[in-house]
Amino acid sequence: MITKLVKFALLAMAAWLLSSCTFLQQPNALSLQIIPDEILAVSAGQPCLLIAAIEGIDANAGSVVTVTASAVGAEIEPATWHMRSDGIIEFLVIPDPVSTGKKVQVVLVAETDGVVRQDICSLHVTDALPDTTTISLANQAEEILHDFYDWLVGECPDIPAKDSGTWTGAPIRPQLLGGTHYMFFNDDWEIVIWWSFPPPPLQRTVTSIWADWGRIYVRRRFTDRAPWKAAEISSLHNGETPKAMDPPKDVIR
Repeated sequence: MITKLVKFALLAMAAWLLSSCTFLQQPNALSLQIIPDEILAVSAGQPCLLIAAIEGIDANAGSVVTVTASAVGAEIEPATWHMRSDGIIEFLVIPDPVSTGKKVQVVLVAETDGVVRQDICSLHVTDALPDTTTISLANQAEEILHDFYDWLVGECPDIPAKDSGTWTGAPIRPQLLGGTHYMFFNDDWEIVIWWSFPPPPLQRTVTSIWADWGRIYVRRRFTDRAPWKAAEISSLHNGETPKAMDPPKDVIR
C-alpha cells in the first residue's frame, strides 16, 4: 500500500513539474518570420509589401508583443505593431534612391516580457524605373486585370472594383526573368498579375509563336501568409477564358 502511495506521489510530482516547465517555457515559444526572407530586385522609390508571421503569443495571459521594424536606406510604414494574439502583420518598405545598387536589410524585432525575437529580410535595390516605364506597366497590368474580371468577381465577390480608388499599384521583380510582374493592393487585398507578351510590335496585334499567357493570384491581407486563389489565361491574344490554377506556394516579390 505504501509503495503504491509513493508511486502515486512521484507520478503526481512529475506531472506537476512537467506542467510547470511547460508554463515557464511558453514565452520562449514566441516565433517571428519575415516572408520572404530575401528579395532579389526592388526598384528604388517603389513600395515593397513585406509580411511577417507572429506565433507563440499567450493570448490567455494578456501578453502583448511589440514588433518594431527598421532599415538603413529605406522608409518603413508602419514601424511598430502591438500584437495580442498570433497573426500576420504587414509593412511597406520603400528603398531610398541612395540605396540603389546596395542591399538593404530590414530588421524586425518582436519583444514581450523580456523575450526577444529577431528576423531579417534582405532587399537588393535596383535603379528607379523611368516614369514612362512605370506608367506603361500599370496600363498593361490593368488591361490584363480586366481580362480576369469575371473570374475575380465569381471567386472573390468582396473585392472592390479596381476603379474604386482604393487601390495602390506597384511594379515588382524588375529586371528579373520569368515574365513581367505587377501588384495591386488595398487595405484588405493583394492582387499580383504576371504575364508574358511577345516583344513589340507583336504585342496583342498578330498571332505569333511567342507565349502570351497571363496569371493572377489573390491574397487576403493580414490573414494569408501565401496566395489564396489563382488563375491563368493561356493566351491573352486569343481571348482565352481564365482557368483556376494552384496558387503559388509563396508570395511573389
